[in-house]
Amino acid sequence: MTRPRPMDPSLASQTPAVVSSLLAGCLSDKPLVAAREIERQGLWEYLAAESCDAGVGGQVLPQTRSLDLA
Repeated sequence: MTRPRPMDPSLASQTPAVVSSLLAGCLSDKPLVAAREIERQGLWEYLAAESCDAGVGGQVLPQTRSLDLA
């Protein structure tokens, strides 16, 4: 599993480009594929930040919790 380096708040934007499409996947009717890819790439921190910034954190949290991933 590839782990990205921790987020550095001093940088304006460092979110990997793939996070937006994975966020959309988590909000779809079949979120498991996107969630597994987020887990594989270690992108949960980025997904949480992006979903909150987009105002959809309240929808993403229960959707991803229901998948029983680590």
